[in-house]
Amino acid sequence: MAQPDKLLKEQKYDRQLRLWGDHGQEALESAHNRAEAAVEFLQELNNDVSGNFVEESPENLLDSDPSFFCRFTVVVATQLPESVCRSSDHLRISNTVAYCHIIESHPDNALEDLRLDKPFPELREHFQSYDLDHMEKKDHSHTPWIVIVAKYLAQWYSETNGRIPKTYKEKEDFRDLIRQGILKNENGMPEDEENFEEAIKNVNTALNTTQIPSNIEDIFNDDCCINITKQTPPFWILARALKEFVTKEGQGNLPVRGTIPDMIADSGKYIKLQNVLAFFLLFAGAAAQEVIKIVTKQFVIFNNTYIYSGMSQTSATYQL
Repeated sequence: MAQPDKLLKEQKYDRQLRLWGDHGQEALESAHNRAEAAVEFLQELNNDVSGNFVEESPENLLDSDPSFFCRFTVVVATQLPESVCRSSDHLRISNTVAYCHIIESHPDNALEDLRLDKPFPELREHFQSYDLDHMEKKDHSHTPWIVIVAKYLAQWYSETNGRIPKTYKEKEDFRDLIRQGILKNENGMPEDEENFEEAIKNVNTALNTTQIPSNIEDIFNDDCCINITKQTPPFWILARALKEFVTKEGQGNLPVRGTIPDMIADSGKYIKLQNVLAFFLLFAGAAAQEVIKIVTKQFVIFNNTYIYSGMSQTSATYQL
């Protein structure tokens, strides 16, 4: 026997149920609940902000009321069809719409961006400044594992014609090469050097090939990224700036992430390594800003960038 609540629901939504059935009605109610909950939670972030939700296709709203979105300062829409995302007419009508591009800035299980297979000149110079064979025990045991891997990778390259370890056997041989670098005590036994153990443990992740992910390549090859116009949304302008950086200053690589994981090292060595990576990120950001100026034809670029490092007391001038 049908439950009274179900009968009331069927009577209330008789027309909808005939059009799209039970499953469609459940999906619509679920969407309603999600939209309502999202507005409720967003308003909890700031009591001075008011908001509302609308269960309607953006295309229908724009067709029936072109100025609808102009009433709001921020509009959040999900599951937009590609036609809405790309339509220049829609974009011109409503500049307040938050476009349908979501970038995951903190992806799960993201690998460290260390560039050990393709170190930029400043990073390579930093690695070369270490002489593991002539260090005191304290310095030797507090050298960052990233530096250790880089130093022994250079040695590996010299013995294998520049071929990075790829197979299981090659990586095991590379681990043995690092293991041989651990200091020995007066009895010829290996010292307890945790930084070298960290290096051995991180061989797999440290030797990842530096490449542009396929989803980023798809964005670079998109017509919206190639053909920039006055109506181009900010997302595609930024994507074009990134593409230009990769082609020119990045020499085929994305900007380095600029962060390093926690590791056993003294503060001075850790900070210096971090600063080298952060410096390249700063340079990439400055270059990208200049590309945006060129693409949008709004500003004149500056020809020289002067950067001074207070830590190393060195300076450099770069052509952008």
